[in-house]
Amino acid sequence: MKCNRKTIGVFLFLLAGTFIFYRSFLDNFFVYDDFKYLENMYRGPLSVLFGYGNVRFVSNLVWWPLHAIAGNNPFAYNLFSVVLHAVNAMVLFCLLGHLTKNREFSSICAALFCFYSTGCDAVLWKSANNTLLASLLYLLTLNLYVMYRQHGIHKYLLASLSCFVLAIFSKEDAASIPFIIILIEIIFFRGIDNFQSAIRKTVPFVVIIVVYIIVYLLAGKFTDL
Repeated sequence: MKCNRKTIGVFLFLLAGTFIFYRSFLDNFFVYDDFKYLENMYRGPLSVLFGYGNVRFVSNLVWWPLHAIAGNNPFAYNLFSVVLHAVNAMVLFCLLGHLTKNREFSSICAALFCFYSTGCDAVLWKSANNTLLASLLYLLTLNLYVMYRQHGIHKYLLASLSCFVLAIFSKEDAASIPFIIILIEIIFFRGIDNFQSAIRKTVPFVVIIVVYIIVYLLAGKFTDL
């Protein structure tokens, strides 16, 4: 999807709408697991890296710059989550635009994603920013993969795989990517005509999942995972 005035207008609408929707929550204080992540800032790099006993290295490390900037002031953490949620909606808009070529449909879906209350928990609960970050990287993985399939440019595939590595080390839910790619292949790229080819296209992503599992098992031997 081309970045023209209409696309920029949709982006601005999603950003402004998200801030209006969540503006009254920007001063929400820390709750529950948030304090564990804050305590890790004072326990050293390994505690930060392994977060709450997991290998979500990418999303765990995000707490470091946030804490360096804001300390124990919750406003910056809330602002980060709100902005990230808006950006996720923008990337979803682009993904659907690439797949359907329908700007109106893509805009409606992105707006529903932005303003429907189902996602509130991830936005308002600061220790759940791993969900928001993983969602961003998940959507970027799919977006870049679709661009690769549409244009045949291998740098898009490499970028997609790189985003997937970051996604799965943000939250393990990203492991569902191969199944979504198969669905995209079937629905949008006639994968049903050559199902084996559609399966083969997921192999690099499956390899990354296997590497993630190995890292998780190795980490478990040396930590309390």
